[in-house]
Amino acid sequence: TGKQIGEAENTGRGSEANFRTNVVEVQGGGHLKVAAGGDVVGGTFYSGRGDAEIAAAGAIRASAANNGIGTVLALGDSRFALKAGDGIELGAAINPTVLHDARSRNYFFTYGADSGIELQALSGDVTLQNDIAGLIDAVNARRPAASQIKFPGVSQEALTVYPASLNVAALQGDIVFGQSFVTYPSAKADFSLLAGGDITTGRNGNNVNITQSDADPTLLPSVASPATSWEDAFQRLQPFGDANLIHARTPIHRGDTIPATLWAGGSIRSSDPLLFSLAEAANVQAGKDLL
Repeated sequence: TGKQIGEAENTGRGSEANFRTNVVEVQGGGHLKVAAGGDVVGGTFYSGRGDAEIAAAGAIRASAANNGIGTVLALGDSRFALKAGDGIELGAAINPTVLHDARSRNYFFTYGADSGIELQALSGDVTLQNDIAGLIDAVNARRPAASQIKFPGVSQEALTVYPASLNVAALQGDIVFGQSFVTYPSAKADFSLLAGGDITTGRNGNNVNITQSDADPTLLPSVASPATSWEDAFQRLQPFGDANLIHARTPIHRGDTIPATLWAGGSIRSSDPLLFSLAEAANVQAGKDLL
């Protein structure tokens, strides 16, 4: 939870007081741990601040009753670790504070510089679906017509922003990307893909862009400076566009001595067009083909 603790201008007006200074105190947080002797099927797990772990002796997989959407991770200034004996199907990783209020339409991130997700499958594939349209449809199917979640303009792209770090290991299987996403910019961010099989895409008939953002995080919507439109953030958090927007004045990973890693025991190939747009040097290796 959070509350405004800035200097009040008219203290006698209670909840209607204005503030001279904008200072938000964030309280709470903690740890989340889920363990299953079999499978973890679907579900949405939220950690706003702290560390979270989901472990399954079997698979962490999609629910057939939920449009085939995999497990959804909702996080802020936190880190999620998913470990499975079999495969992992990740539906999406989202920052729920970009789900704007219908009345005020405020967007802001609560991702921290150390936020991230780690996915590790001992056998089987790791699939990052990121099917945002399917996720929205699944959520709206459970809501009355008057309470449907809607995203004007390009604001739906807000749900394609992952936390800062992404580390994926499919020790005996493939890493499969379904749809595009971008990781939140941070100088502390890690990016690694380790597959015993292939690094590849699904067969959805669309371009798949995996982007590690080099945008200036101080210019993105935050608790202290929320945005009423997603347009500016959209222009910054994409692999293409105005260099003054998609790149910080000082490169985010300047001086970073740890490169991104893309390693496949099989091939790095794709069924759909696949693009990696990374903000740091990368070490890319494949046991077979690079296509």
